[in-house]
Amino acid sequence: MQVPLSTYRIQFHKEFTFQSAQQITKYLHKLGIKALYASPIFKAPAGSTHGYDVADPNQINPEVGTLEELQELSQALKEKNIGWLQDIVPNHMVFSPENGLLMDLLEKGYASPYSKHFDIAWNHPNETLKRRLLVPFLGSPYYEVLKNGELQFQYQEGTFQVAYYDNIFPLRIESYPVLLGTLADTETNLEELSKELVAAFAQIAAVKGEERVVQMEQAKQALWEAYSHNAEFKTLIEAQLSTLNADMQKMHDLLSVQHFRLAYWRLANREINYRRFFNINQLISIRVEDPAVLSQTHQLIFNLLQQGVFTGVRIDHIDGLNDPLTYLQQLRSRAKDAYIVVEKILEAGEELPEEWPIEGTSGYDFLTQLNDVFCERAHKEDFQELFTRFTGQEFYYDALLYEKKRFILQRLFVGDLEKLFLQFKKLSFYLPEGVDILQADLRQALGILLSCFPVYRTYVNSSEVSDRDRHYIEEALEKAGDLLAGQELTLQFLRKILLMEFPPNLGQLKKANWIKAVMQFQQISGPLMAKGLEDTAFYIYNRLLSLNEVGGNPEAFGCSVEEFHHFNLYQLQHWPYKINATATHDTKRGEDVRARLNVLSEIPGEWEKQVRQWHKINQPVKQKREKAFVPDRNEEYMLYQALLGSWPFETPLPDDFAQRLEGYLLKALKEAKVHSSWSIPDEQYEQAILKFSRKLLDPAQGFLKAFLPFQQKIASYGIFNSLSQVLLKITSPGVPDIYQGCELWDLSMVDPDNRRPVDYSLRKQYLDFLQQNENDSAQLISELLSSKEDGRIKMYVLYKTLQVRNQYAALFDKGVYLPLEVSGKQKDCVIAFARVSEENIALVVAPRFYTRLMAENELHLGEKAWANTAIHLPDGKSYKPWKQIFTGSVVQPSEKLYLKDICKEFPLGLLTNQ
Repeated sequence: MQVPLSTYRIQFHKEFTFQSAQQITKYLHKLGIKALYASPIFKAPAGSTHGYDVADPNQINPEVGTLEELQELSQALKEKNIGWLQDIVPNHMVFSPENGLLMDLLEKGYASPYSKHFDIAWNHPNETLKRRLLVPFLGSPYYEVLKNGELQFQYQEGTFQVAYYDNIFPLRIESYPVLLGTLADTETNLEELSKELVAAFAQIAAVKGEERVVQMEQAKQALWEAYSHNAEFKTLIEAQLSTLNADMQKMHDLLSVQHFRLAYWRLANREINYRRFFNINQLISIRVEDPAVLSQTHQLIFNLLQQGVFTGVRIDHIDGLNDPLTYLQQLRSRAKDAYIVVEKILEAGEELPEEWPIEGTSGYDFLTQLNDVFCERAHKEDFQELFTRFTGQEFYYDALLYEKKRFILQRLFVGDLEKLFLQFKKLSFYLPEGVDILQADLRQALGILLSCFPVYRTYVNSSEVSDRDRHYIEEALEKAGDLLAGQELTLQFLRKILLMEFPPNLGQLKKANWIKAVMQFQQISGPLMAKGLEDTAFYIYNRLLSLNEVGGNPEAFGCSVEEFHHFNLYQLQHWPYKINATATHDTKRGEDVRARLNVLSEIPGEWEKQVRQWHKINQPVKQKREKAFVPDRNEEYMLYQALLGSWPFETPLPDDFAQRLEGYLLKALKEAKVHSSWSIPDEQYEQAILKFSRKLLDPAQGFLKAFLPFQQKIASYGIFNSLSQVLLKITSPGVPDIYQGCELWDLSMVDPDNRRPVDYSLRKQYLDFLQQNENDSAQLISELLSSKEDGRIKMYVLYKTLQVRNQYAALFDKGVYLPLEVSGKQKDCVIAFARVSEENIALVVAPRFYTRLMAENELHLGEKAWANTAIHLPDGKSYKPWKQIFTGSVVQPSEKLYLKDICKEFPLGLLTNQ
């Protein structure tokens, strides 16, 4: 297995291709990167900016490049000893004409060889959906769309289709005789040809199996030949379609017998009969638990792994799969030596299942722990009180999360809940407790239980329930019990079902139905948590935005140094090769935005004073709507944090900043679902918010004069938080990942802002400068410290630390992680540990809580900052002189090393044996 020493995440799309990546391979090598970490590169709809909307996993996305260009890039990376970690999407595919498998299903229905590829409820209780697929892409109710002529039958590429703007859906083959029937009655020299074609299509209905497919393709080919080579016949076809398109009732009659049902998109949440990625209609889930589906959808992936093009894979949305363990086992059996990580969100205290045959997660757990250690937990109550005072609302995190999960379930996942209810209703007759349960009670109890679940999901896939899963199921049942007074029998029934307490002599078929229902429950709890937490509560609970991050727990308000060490020790023991991330394509804000905002946790009193001053200045420019002002105070509080965190270092303000800010605000409003939403937008409210934000950026308004001094103070302290963050990420147990462009300051907001183009020419220039001047460390450090705002100092820390990691690979791979005791005046402001092997030792010294160390705009160096603060090395060991990697200076050996010596010239410490 080729475990990477570090990874560099690239977002591929039509503006950044394989050829673009080839142009930065030398740069990545010089920086010290050991693996390219690529976003999905498989065929997607034209213009896809992220690649997770896969149309064909067995083709390379032509907008990104060709297979040959992929091979060339792979070879260029191998020459630099750089591996390739590939992001793959096993859970879903795009619902679009580019998805050939899905189009075949729409044409052939349940008889399609791909009918079981997709997670569809073919036996839906709604008669209009039995053996039919809901296609919820109409922008208005079906009747209006039909009446307005927005649906049109057409004939293209040998297939009759119905088109709704760019959406095209093939008609079933049984429709062809109807569409061609009147042509056979035409008194022209084409009458005989038309009759032959009608007869050819009509007889297909009586044929089954492989022969049906053969005859279907032959008849379609004959029709296409006639259409393509006979202008008169083509004219007749088009005239027939034109007549049909003008007859609303005939159109409806023909559409009502297709293998799909066109529907208004708003109906999907209630009537959906296919599993989606979250609530996104355009992403239809696949049944990768079926070995045939896995093999079919992973052909190219397995080939490229076997060829050594890919050295590892990252599994997107592992919690969406029906049976993650079985999938991972099958993947491992086919990709024996691959480095495998999964995208998995772990809640506080939750552990990754150790039976999974992988190297760990893609890094949200590390991101959370690292971010939290820079939040001063001692001020939690101060922050809660100032948040309440300013907003005028009391937000209780657990109650808010439950409320929003219930809201999401009732608004977005009604259809999913109904399918689950029907499964559990079938089980109710398996147990005496279930027989008399009212349908309404069972439906309500399921909804409340799902909303009470403390983690994204459990992983029951057989009659056995692990202790881990049992713990979370019991916790959810206990919470639900407090909300379901008088429904003890219902809860008892659900407990037995979820804990797999089979009655004696239960038949195999009933056991299979039971297991299926529980596994379906698990597939709903994950998306529900994601939408309720990440995409709703995180945009309302604005106490401190740096903590509202994917995988985060804002209620905890940070963690202690001891907890950070405990996390690293656990990871080294159980998941030494998982990824350490600080930014991803899914994070809510850039890594350096969080580093800035964490400074606020150190100064709650000053922060409240500033917020109240800004509120007073800006109140006159708010719009009044009914009896309330826009924005409300919670949104205003959020906006001030967003400005503090993302305000650029450049002067004057870049031209695109206002537009970027407005994009973030619109998304935040819609995700919060308080005054607007994606499904029910309030455009007047949204425009009022945007108008307010424009006023804030207007120098004539007066806000900026009050805002900028404090913003610059926070940004200054935030720089040093960022540097410590880089050092800790690279030296902690795990594989450090650098998200594209984050070698310099990452002040991005939520996606798509974090997928903006990266200026690699600037980064190459900066790296060349650092390498050319690193031997004159005193002069270089002086320049970096005096020009911190340009980001070169961050790149320097990254570059030097990666050098050490690569030089002492075995030390950081298998070396002991040893937390170090810190004493002295500023002991709480230091995170210190050693990485120890038989041959080498490295000391890591990362300061935090910088507002305690020095006044604003002063360097946090030497005795003035650190006084008598010292780290203590293990007793009884003899040490050589230490080399301070960032400065090249020597620190003399002792069992107690003083921070005033380690951080005399540079604010961080990375020391190795001389």
